[in-house]
Amino acid sequence: MMLNKPELEQTNQGLTVSYQNRLLYSKYNPSKAIKQTVSNLNYLPNTIFLCLSPVLDYGLSELLQSMKEDSIILCCELEQPLYDFERQNNDKLKSDKIAFLTKDETLNLPFILQKNNYIFNDGTKLKKSGTYKRVVRIDMSAGVQFHSAFYDELHSSCVNSILTFWANRVTLTKFGRRYSLNFFRNLKLLPNTTPIEAFFNSISKPILVCGAGQSLDSTIKSILSRSDDFYILCADTALKPLLKYNIIPDGVFVEETQHIISEAFIGTLNKKIHLFASLSSLSQLPSIYDKDKVSFFTTLYTQSEFLEKLIEGKMLPPVNNPFGSVGLTAVWYALKFRKNDDVSIFVTGLDFSFTKGMTHTKNAPAVINSLIKCNRLKSLNNYNASFTPGSEKTADKNNRLTFTTHTLKTYANLFNQLFADTKNLFDTTQTGLMLNIDRKDISLCTKETTGTTLPDQKKDVLPADKDQLKNYFINETKALQELADLLSSKQAMDEKLRSQKIKELAEPREYLYLHFPDGHSFNTSLSFLKRIRSEIDFFLKFLKD
Repeated sequence: MMLNKPELEQTNQGLTVSYQNRLLYSKYNPSKAIKQTVSNLNYLPNTIFLCLSPVLDYGLSELLQSMKEDSIILCCELEQPLYDFERQNNDKLKSDKIAFLTKDETLNLPFILQKNNYIFNDGTKLKKSGTYKRVVRIDMSAGVQFHSAFYDELHSSCVNSILTFWANRVTLTKFGRRYSLNFFRNLKLLPNTTPIEAFFNSISKPILVCGAGQSLDSTIKSILSRSDDFYILCADTALKPLLKYNIIPDGVFVEETQHIISEAFIGTLNKKIHLFASLSSLSQLPSIYDKDKVSFFTTLYTQSEFLEKLIEGKMLPPVNNPFGSVGLTAVWYALKFRKNDDVSIFVTGLDFSFTKGMTHTKNAPAVINSLIKCNRLKSLNNYNASFTPGSEKTADKNNRLTFTTHTLKTYANLFNQLFADTKNLFDTTQTGLMLNIDRKDISLCTKETTGTTLPDQKKDVLPADKDQLKNYFINETKALQELADLLSSKQAMDEKLRSQKIKELAEPREYLYLHFPDGHSFNTSLSFLKRIRSEIDFFLKFLKD
């Protein structure tokens, strides 16, 4: 059935629009309601105004005049006939602070907001990440009612996208310097390691991905006598529980940058296990493995020019966004490792929830530490995790009581966004939050189903170019030494030229300042430049080594 086209209708006080047998604005005074809404807004700087279904331009001019600095208007319309109508009738409204998004841009807006300097299809440019601090939703017409659930989700996702950026800023303030330190240390090791691309499209037997959730216990029992039937990948904290039952995983993934993760590797050295590590992960771990048993990948721990230049120069291993959970990273690469999508991948231990008193699988570092600290006054069970203000009760995939946190729910939602309905990706567990993939009991998989074909690692993938990376470190060292001289006024030159040169050298090297509380963007204040000067000496030590 053909949808009727939107049509203009004249009223006593202006134009309204008729569509799908309803008026999208009042038949008495079409512009009054939206103009009243716009006039009553609390205008703050650095705001994204999410204008939903602006069929006519009512209220947009007033919004443009009233909004504060570094704010932007994003007009979204999911209904295609209304979108076409809007572009015809609102085309006269031109400003670099208003964007009319295409349907694809509307669908992907939460991800777009995470990008730096994104340019929309109509030429409007988003400013750098960190510019925007809030999202204000405005329902511009009754056209919102055609997709009300979608617009509710869009607004919520956009708010979460902005909140996530600032939450990540808190993390970078605490750990950003360590991320960068590990990154450069591991980057120097890269040419001597096995490229992770050697594993892409190479694994022809079923892959089992293990997290450290409580469901891993039942999976271990199911595969105890036939672990060789699977190519096993595990998260760092699942390594010890597997080895405790003499199940030797083929690979272990690590992204943690802090020394605490070393507990998960004590007593685990085995020449059969391959280490898959993020370049920003703890740099001491690769030293305990033979270099041919180490492969790196790149987690984009920050949006930065220095990382983009390394990527453009093809000096980095494959890149992935930060997922927060190393289990998600393991699934991401497992999908790349399998020979084709006919190869089954089984997921276990990614529960994103926990039961009362217990948070991880048996023999995980957290459980071992609880055993060590257990005494007559301190219980083995970790009830704090279940009953702190940050935790909440919920139902698991079989409608049983379980506990989770906002962070764990975020990981589960991200898993579903990334992997929902992926072919031959199976959830093997009966506990944990619902994952939108097929469920399959791993104990029912016969040997004929699992097979015994060994992984066929590619031999034609070349390691990173040693000379190229060596030149990169030499050039970085020279640039930092020149910047240090400029900041110390050791070079006589015009002050305007000096400031320009300082900005040219410092701004694209975000690792010098991304961990500052105000380090989401470069500035030339005296305090900021003094702090950069002290960071230069710190990073020169590691770039020169």
